[in-house]
Amino acid sequence: MPVGTPPDLNADVCVVGGTTAGLWTALRLARRGVEVVLLEQGTLAPVHRAGLLSPGLTLWQSTVCGQASKETARATFDLSLEAVADAVAEFEALGIGRTGRGLLRVGAGHETAALDAEAAGRDLLGLSQLRRWGRMEIAATIASNRYAGATYDPHAVIFDTADLTFILAAAARAAGVRILERTPALGADLEGVRKYVHTPAGRVRADHVVLCAGRGAAAIAPWLARALEPEPWVGGGFAVYTARPDFSGLVVEAGPLGARFMPHEGELSFEAPTASRVRGEVGAAVTLRRRARAVYPELGRGLAERAAGFSLSRTPSGLPLIGERRPGVWYAAGLGGNPLANAALAADAITAALVDRNHKIADLSAFQPRYAFGLAGRAASAASFWWLRLREGTAEQMAARAARRAAAEAASPPILPVAAPVNRGRLHGRLKRSDPRHGGAGQGHHAPAGVPVAHLVPDHGPGAVAGGMPGSALLHAAHAEAEAAADGSRVHLHAVT
Repeated sequence: MPVGTPPDLNADVCVVGGTTAGLWTALRLARRGVEVVLLEQGTLAPVHRAGLLSPGLTLWQSTVCGQASKETARATFDLSLEAVADAVAEFEALGIGRTGRGLLRVGAGHETAALDAEAAGRDLLGLSQLRRWGRMEIAATIASNRYAGATYDPHAVIFDTADLTFILAAAARAAGVRILERTPALGADLEGVRKYVHTPAGRVRADHVVLCAGRGAAAIAPWLARALEPEPWVGGGFAVYTARPDFSGLVVEAGPLGARFMPHEGELSFEAPTASRVRGEVGAAVTLRRRARAVYPELGRGLAERAAGFSLSRTPSGLPLIGERRPGVWYAAGLGGNPLANAALAADAITAALVDRNHKIADLSAFQPRYAFGLAGRAASAASFWWLRLREGTAEQMAARAARRAAAEAASPPILPVAAPVNRGRLHGRLKRSDPRHGGAGQGHHAPAGVPVAHLVPDHGPGAVAGGMPGSALLHAAHAEAEAAADGSRVHLHAVT
């Protein structure tokens, strides 16, 4: 049975959705003296993804540069950087431990262009460039030969988020937030100055409503739900040694189909997008092994642990939705590929706008909710997934063939040019024509008996030639040809000027 709410429960802010963004926003508002009620249609659920905190709306700044102006992209990065710094301090104050550090963006042989685009995007925004890794350094670090290049960000921090939801909920309750689980929002009146959210047992009346439920808010915010589409993923782990003991970061592949994994000593956590929702542990384990063996071939028969399929809400652009729909109606949904940092950004921006009347959230207005085309959009996304898989597979095979061809050419000895075979009859004629004893033109000299002809032919320099070659050089070359033909060896002829 739903936990009922009294009729017309009053609050300053009503947060709809017990997501990480919803709990974090409620906590930040309550600490600033705002009265908050949070509605969750089910029960609070744990976070299963890696707890990465790295600035940026996405993990690839080139994505933002392609969809916004340079000024907007840099402004959003600076907002995210500030929010991430606050989040790191908040996590440490809440006792959430760190589990790693570092973000390694990797690309296979056919994906190095994505690394170049990322470097160009960072240069455009005036950000410091990240150190580029080569194939050997990558293989030595994560024990995989798949990747040809990478960039490493040492400033990214990874936290243990297994209990993050419950830690944030406990802190929010301690700050005065009323969290009502199993209390769905059935409808809402968001037009007036005072907003009303209808629940099974009554109404919540507030000055502001913050929508953090994503597609779960379809009953009260269909415009937000229609702007999101489900993104299926599969995740799990393997008990295998895959990395150096001193590497504890997150590895992110390039491209929209890129997997993410954390190789630690004795354990590998792995997750990757799929074309459709994977149901059941067996199906999830098969899919997980198929994706993981592209990185570590030995995992094709490995035992997958905790394998499960899950779904995320994302926008077609891959960028988060954070902003103000109309006065008093705020939203934070579709947090994309950098969810934890974007949740911190949403909490910071909405709190600053409500309490401090700070309008820095306007920098995020470039990414407005846009219709994702429902079932047609999902079908298009699935078709796009398989098309990208086919294209990437073909590109990877071509890159592998080119690498093998280059390696074979580098390993083979150089092939020397072969001189044309010597015609002994023509050679004898050339010698006779050059020898005055046989009536040849030579240079007009007669050789005494027993004296070699080559010793008597004068060389008048580069200008005096016979048949396009100096006389002495011609005879020496002719004798060399004759000796080479007799010995069966290969000789190159060079005219000496």
